[in-house]
Amino acid sequence: MHKKRKDLSARLKKDIFIANLEGGADRELSKGIAFYRIKHRIRSTILFYYSELNNYLFAGCANKSEWLTGFFVKYGDSIADIMPIISLYKTQVFELSRYLKIPDYILEKAPSPDLLPGLVDEAVLGISYKKLDLILDCFEKGLSTDEIINISGATEEEVKRISLYTEKSGYLRKWPILLEL
Repeated sequence: MHKKRKDLSARLKKDIFIANLEGGADRELSKGIAFYRIKHRIRSTILFYYSELNNYLFAGCANKSEWLTGFFVKYGDSIADIMPIISLYKTQVFELSRYLKIPDYILEKAPSPDLLPGLVDEAVLGISYKKLDLILDCFEKGLSTDEIINISGATEEEVKRISLYTEKSGYLRKWPILLEL
């Protein structure tokens, strides 16, 4: 799986996650994205079914790191009745989990969408959550690239790439365009 992603990224001459956010005419990429996203949407449909069947609220688990970078599937894992941890960065979710004494076997598992074998969040994003969250927090504070590099230990290329993720994923955080007639 990792080699295939690397080969596709090289063929497209761009970061595979950016290519994912932009979409495009590449048939192989489009098929992979469609296959990946439909699983999230089916899972959410099933979870909504059971929540409505039992008169429950469907609680989503999106966090701020995923939300700001677009590391979610629109109308898949981005939909829920409530999103209780959306204002927490992934590293803060880890801290909260340790505080709540979540079992180690869960905490030690690499974050993953769990719908494609071998797909791990940090490999897709190309950066650790620790560094990512520092960069995102610095963006929110309006800090300069030099300040972000100094605080996070990231390279200029990493800061630019994460900035591109947040910019290119903006459409995912918006409701559909409504035509008023």
